Amino acid sequence: MMIFTEVDLFAIGTSLGTNKAVIVVRVGNNRPDLGTNPICNRFTGFIEQGQPLFLPCNPPMPGAFVSVHLEASTPSQLSICEAFVYTDQALPIERCPQFRDQPPGSTATYNGKCYIFYDRQPATFRDALGFCRSRGGTLVVESNPALQGFISWELWRRHSVIYQRQSSLDSTSLLDLT
Repeated sequence: MMIFTEVDLFAIGTSLGTNKAVIVVRVGNNRPDLGTNPICNRFTGFIEQGQPLFLPCNPPMPGAFVSVHLEASTPSQLSICEAFVYTDQALPIERCPQFRDQPPGSTATYNGKCYIFYDRQPATFRDALGFCRSRGGTLVVESNPALQGFISWELWRRHSVIYQRQSSLDSTSLLDLT
């Protein structure tokens, strides 16, 4: 879970034409029902095509997920070219350790920790734990909805296939460097 301070939207547009838009930014730990997360910012006004929209969270809000919603009385579309989400707790990926046998792009950061995803060779739980410990880390064994969301996203992003999350860690080799 992170504390989010601002969401910036760039090259934004809507299908509302000259009507006012209501853009809602939500931050929280609920997924997939992001509509239940608390509101970080609600913008009501006119969207100028291509103009940035800066939406600070005041106060900063904790959560694992950030969502942007267009509220309209008729079906409408919201298009966003880029979205930047800011936190004051980020850990730059450059500060994470690098290992010679580490696949490119296998590192991710979450909540001030570095996570390295090794998936080249399946291993038993004991072997995977030994592998991680030899590099100064451990397997991820703690569980909370926000961390599960992060791990799910990273696995989907890396593999883009349907995967099954198992309650046992018999073949997981995920490194948590604390």
